[in-house]
Amino acid sequence: MRCVAVSFFALSHLLFGCGPVASTAAASIEPKVAPQAPTTTASNVAAPVTSAGNTGEKAPVAGSSAAVAAPAGPVEEKFASGLVVDQTGVGGPAPGPELPKGSTVLHIGDSFAGALGIELNKVLDKAGVRSLLRFETSTYIPTWAYDKKLPEYLAQYKPDLVLVSLGANELQNPEPEKRIPLIRRIVGKIGNRSCVWVAPVLWEGANPRLLEVIRANVAPCVYLDSNAFVSHMPRARDKIHPSMQTRPDWAGVIARWLAYHRKPTAENPWTLLAGPKAP
Repeated sequence: MRCVAVSFFALSHLLFGCGPVASTAAASIEPKVAPQAPTTTASNVAAPVTSAGNTGEKAPVAGSSAAVAAPAGPVEEKFASGLVVDQTGVGGPAPGPELPKGSTVLHIGDSFAGALGIELNKVLDKAGVRSLLRFETSTYIPTWAYDKKLPEYLAQYKPDLVLVSLGANELQNPEPEKRIPLIRRIVGKIGNRSCVWVAPVLWEGANPRLLEVIRANVAPCVYLDSNAFVSHMPRARDKIHPSMQTRPDWAGVIARWLAYHRKPTAENPWTLLAGPKAP
């Protein structure tokens, strides 16, 4: 299914006052990107994550390089768009294990959900996964915690996996700990479904404190620490969102991460492996 962007929180910024807004409108303009070397893929194949389980007071961190049994240290992987990742932190080289055909993935969030999700939908759809994107620019953790849209989406689509991309608009919040009950409220709404909270790749000057709070409070969801394996991400003209050229590569990396970190069961094709808990 093609992605759909819905607008239902136009006044969220005024209501919650949570720092600068990241807007996909600025990101929709293709910035000038210096020519890059052709895509290269290292031949080293990283072993999949070996530790499992995603419960506890703090969220499991399956996106960190420490959660993957690397062969002999990081393996740098460069893309033509300029994106550079640690292949071992992703879980291994492209294309990765097969994704579960016929399953359903719901992706919600802010403009970063759109920047990632539009291209990720294409990757998942091509793999036979029903992929749905519901995002709104300039929205916040409180927006999704209190609005009725998330429960409606869950009831309507019955996803096997929920991806959450939230927090980018709130990184300058001076009291990120106040988001804890709201983070837990969102996770509670998702319930016993498999879910992954996808952290944005931080840009220059961004404050990581809120991401640390999110990581510590999203269990039993898995926290995907994008910053643990992204060495360089070209940005759009707003210097925040990924560049238009980078987005397809970024989506492919996230799809590969999901493929390598799956541990399917008879009950759920999207049970995910988890790494060590956050400190």
